[in-house]
Amino acid sequence: MARGVRSWHVAMAAGVLFVLEESASWMRPQLLWKTFFTTAMVHISIRGMRSWCSDGACGHFGKAGEGSAGLILFNVSRGQFDYSVMELFPCILLGVVGGCGGALFIHLNTIICVWRRDNQKGKRKVIEAALIALLTATCSFCLPLLFSCTPCPSEDTLPEGVLCPRPVEDWRGNFVNFGCADPKHEYNELATLIFNTQDDAIKNLFSMNTAEMYSHATLVFYGVVFYLLAIVTYGISVPSGLFIPCIICGSSYGRLVGMFMVKYYHPSYDIGIEEGTYALLGAASFLGGTMRMTISLCVILIELSNNVAFLPLLMITLLVAKSVGDLFNEGIYDTHVGLKFMPLLEQQPHSFMRHLTAHDVMAKEVVEFGSVERVGYIMEALRNTQHNGFPVASRRQGGPDSPNPGQSETRFAGCVLRSQLLLLLQCRQFQATPEAPQTDEEMERAYNYKTMDFSKVPTATGLMVDDIQLTTDQENQYINLLPFVNPNPYVVQQGTSLGKVYSLFRSLGIRHLFVIKRVEKIIGVITRKDLLPEFAEQRHKTKTIGQGERRQRSNTLRNRAQQQAESEEAPWSPRNSKRRPLEGHETVPVTSVHLS
Repeated sequence: MARGVRSWHVAMAAGVLFVLEESASWMRPQLLWKTFFTTAMVHISIRGMRSWCSDGACGHFGKAGEGSAGLILFNVSRGQFDYSVMELFPCILLGVVGGCGGALFIHLNTIICVWRRDNQKGKRKVIEAALIALLTATCSFCLPLLFSCTPCPSEDTLPEGVLCPRPVEDWRGNFVNFGCADPKHEYNELATLIFNTQDDAIKNLFSMNTAEMYSHATLVFYGVVFYLLAIVTYGISVPSGLFIPCIICGSSYGRLVGMFMVKYYHPSYDIGIEEGTYALLGAASFLGGTMRMTISLCVILIELSNNVAFLPLLMITLLVAKSVGDLFNEGIYDTHVGLKFMPLLEQQPHSFMRHLTAHDVMAKEVVEFGSVERVGYIMEALRNTQHNGFPVASRRQGGPDSPNPGQSETRFAGCVLRSQLLLLLQCRQFQATPEAPQTDEEMERAYNYKTMDFSKVPTATGLMVDDIQLTTDQENQYINLLPFVNPNPYVVQQGTSLGKVYSLFRSLGIRHLFVIKRVEKIIGVITRKDLLPEFAEQRHKTKTIGQGERRQRSNTLRNRAQQQAESEEAPWSPRNSKRRPLEGHETVPVTSVHLS
């Protein structure tokens, strides 16, 4: 996704920010650097291809003298150079309009997409895409015929190198002649926006020094029609984007506000107020109201417009648009993720989750394996489920600390992944009896570890359970899973708050979490200081020394602790505390107190 944003918007840093802010619920630092490196490679590749195609051998892409050479880049750095405090009020107004318009866009598009999800199957998707394409083409050709042509402005007011009307052989630019009575001195305003690529239409709306190029009716009509077409189009079975339609819809009403500002505020402020400036702010407002992003959109628009002076205005517009839109519904991406039932977690859990526990939402019918399991049962479980991991339980005699000493009990032994089970089945690591090997020598004779490389385990898409063909005799054999389980997977107690479970999934990026019963015995406490490398390294050195030296060190520490406990100057510790009353005080008997 970062590569797509980078190659489409010529925004390298914005592509990484877009992934962080909207697409990823969990991002490792290594993945972040890989994403940034990928966007840099895309930038270098596109620059190289543009240089190679600069002579026009690749068509319009890379052709010299054509601005972005096939890429979307809206340079407004030569327009308005400053802003006044009074312009903050139009920015807030644009943010409110963008938030409300974006919320309505999401609501109407959601209704249509829900109907598509429940009714569009097979060929109906193709027919719908063809009908929408036909509708768009019909509107693009017929609607400009409803507007009368406008006389061309004088040559002195035109930007350098711009002709009115545009020559027929040119495929991009302003002032398109379509259905005009005087083809040499008139142009069609709506055709200028429609009979262009969408990036050139945005450039026309963002263009500076082009006051009164479009009338109010043209901008309103174009914005409403494109708004409705975008609602119907987004979500069909074609790779249709959302950035460009949002920019066009927002820049249409943004330029309307710019026309008002130029007419009433331009004489009072000598800062070069331009209609194209407010077209950019309008695009930001509709993007913020639809996508509900702030940081990445701000960086994208800054990189596209090449004008850092607009940064405060863009920030205010995006913040207001997002705040207003959040009052009504979620963003367009979050809505479509919910429509497809994808398990993408938001940044914060919902407030009602604090009243639920892990026991309330966990799957109670757990498919688990024994430490030594029959091959046929494993094959049956893999065929009938799509689980990525399975818990492994072992039966053993309860020790003195067990609730049932001397009795057989089942304990959680760890987790084994689906990919590991597939590899074990493929390598035929079976045994004839359900007894597990007891020594390392027996384990090495039973299993050939050299044939199993778990660092490159096949995924479910690479090796399917149906690809493994076993005989009846092989299915009646057994697999010892203990050498291959992860003995310390992530677990939570059954009374853990669901909000805390949510945060674990969100912060750790895990796929499954096992729920266990409450453990009563406390064996230690870990603080943040214990995780520092200086302290952990000392524990590592202690763990790697010989057994005799370790026993000697333990005896020394035990004797030292005993001597300190007998000393009156020893520091307080639960071990040396007698829990006796202070001198001069009598012990007060504890009685029950009943509150009436």
